[in-house]
Amino acid sequence: MKLTPALTLLDKPDNIITMKDKFLEDYKNIKVQSLYGCPVMIVRDAFALLPEELEFIKNIEYQKKVANDDTYKAPYVVQVSKSQNVLQDYKKLKNVREKINEYAGKYIDDIISVENEFDMVQSWVSKTVPKTGHHNHHHKGALFSIVYYVQADKSEFRFDTKLNFLTRSFNFDYNIKEYNIFNSLEVDLKPTTGDMLIFPGYIEHSAKNLDTKDKYILGANYFIRGDVGVYDNTTLVKNV
Repeated sequence: MKLTPALTLLDKPDNIITMKDKFLEDYKNIKVQSLYGCPVMIVRDAFALLPEELEFIKNIEYQKKVANDDTYKAPYVVQVSKSQNVLQDYKKLKNVREKINEYAGKYIDDIISVENEFDMVQSWVSKTVPKTGHHNHHHKGALFSIVYYVQADKSEFRFDTKLNFLTRSFNFDYNIKEYNIFNSLEVDLKPTTGDMLIFPGYIEHSAKNLDTKDKYILGANYFIRGDVGVYDNTTLVKNV
């Protein structure tokens, strides 16, 4: 089942659930979408890279992966940076790391709204050749992930689940009247250069490069830092 029409970053405001009024005041480019009951932050034009930052990312050292993907019925070629901590390893990307962390902080403080501290535990660059796609996957060991679109004039990002509001408890074959974010198993977004997505790492997702030139994204995973739980509730887990 596919959400029809697909959700895009250009949807009308009444198709977006805004969690707090201050998003409209402080960050007019942020929308928060409830997806399968999970918060997904959609940021249009999060920030622009400097020419030297863009050039550095394009010329970073990559490892090459080639495989076939049944999702899009076509071969895909994705190259991932050899460094799995590009935003920590390279001083030239220091400002980019700070900007991404700023939006991560908004997600922590205002969406999941917890006082725990988080760290960026992985960061990488992914390059996808034209007219191909990235296979369906999720991010292990990440409480939430960020994707920033370095160069992606025409792209598609797809969320995929087997368990939505209808199928989580009773896996019936429903007669869908109209597809929406609650009864669909797939949701498509149309991010472009400068946009950013923040979402729980366990949500399955895939991507397409619909353009005639290479697509570049920056990815980052975040995990909780320190002890978790409450001593008085006998739930404290010590980070040893």
